[in-house]
Amino acid sequence: TQEFTAGIVEAVSNPILEGEHDRAYKNSIYTEHIHRLVEHGSPEAIAVKLADITDNMTAHPREKPQKRQKLDVKQLPCYGIFIEALASDKMLEYLSEEACRTATAILEHNLKLATIRLAQAKSTTS
Repeated sequence: TQEFTAGIVEAVSNPILEGEHDRAYKNSIYTEHIHRLVEHGSPEAIAVKLADITDNMTAHPREKPQKRQKLDVKQLPCYGIFIEALASDKMLEYLSEEACRTATAILEHNLKLATIRLAQAKSTTS
């Protein structure tokens, strides 16, 4: 229904922040948003946000390294949150065990890649 879809859109949408804020603050608000979504959101909303984050994990051919670094910093804390959520009864009732295992493997792989990319970026700026 229209209300159901609107509820998912609202649940997965990032909070709107008023005024100017630094990147660290924005990232912390985003991480809190993901925590709340996983804790209180519907399995459908969690699955939609997981698909969004999975899409964002992919570096596009013409993507600037600075953009990838910003996304890695923003999303790195969220990978663990989703890995934990995928092991929950709530998600196992919604997605198949195989789908949860596959999504977890993708998240774990990208967690490693993001960690390596951020370490490499830090070593080149030091």
